[in-house]
Amino acid sequence: TLYPSSWTPTIVASIVVIGSILSIIALSITLFIFYYFNCLKCSRLKVHRNLSIALLLNLLMLIVTSSNVLLNFSYKNMDWLCKGVLSVQLYSALCSINWMFIEGLLLHSRVTVHIFRQDAPFKLYYCIGW
Repeated sequence: TLYPSSWTPTIVASIVVIGSILSIIALSITLFIFYYFNCLKCSRLKVHRNLSIALLLNLLMLIVTSSNVLLNFSYKNMDWLCKGVLSVQLYSALCSINWMFIEGLLLHSRVTVHIFRQDAPFKLYYCIGW
């Protein structure tokens, strides 16, 4: 374990849930700003928006997996629910990593290949990201 032995699983789960809720609030504000202000429409922010959605989904699944310690509700007893929660959590983590890769790919293509081109191949980016 990476935490002191005096910490119980309930304390660790509480810290995870509180941190996740704070991150969800920050990501929700970020998504609100991206969608509300029309002057912020550009290809770079499309990638940021998708990354924020993937991170938000990942945090929601982290809260679900931590809630079995706090609420004494075990989704692990139901095989299909356990597999579904784990699948969505791993998929959202993979999507978060893919969207970070696409941010680097977009920056690289802007600097080297497509300096004066405004459009990006977003069909390809969506296939890679999701």
